[in-house]
Amino acid sequence: MHRLLHRRDQLRRVPPQVFVPQLYDQHYWAERGHALGIGTAHAPGQATVDSLARALGRALEPDVARRSQTLSGAIRRDGARTAAKRVMQISQNPAG
Repeated sequence: MHRLLHRRDQLRRVPPQVFVPQLYDQHYWAERGHALGIGTAHAPGQATVDSLARALGRALEPDVARRSQTLSGAIRRDGARTAAKRVMQISQNPAG
């Protein structure tokens, strides 16, 4: 039980992120995370030790860490339930 509670608490924190997009919408989400200030997007192209180290260095800057912690408090934990309720409302009343 202790391990489960510890994991839950870890998941509620948003550590600074290094986004390394490869395909599809990953580039959008990497840019979105970068724009939110919760991490940095790796430059397009092949990742190297040096390029990852630079990206990690930027992600670990104090302002990024503060921003990611601030944002973690604003993240809704009921998003799937809220979306499901909205889908049911729409399906029961398509006009409104």
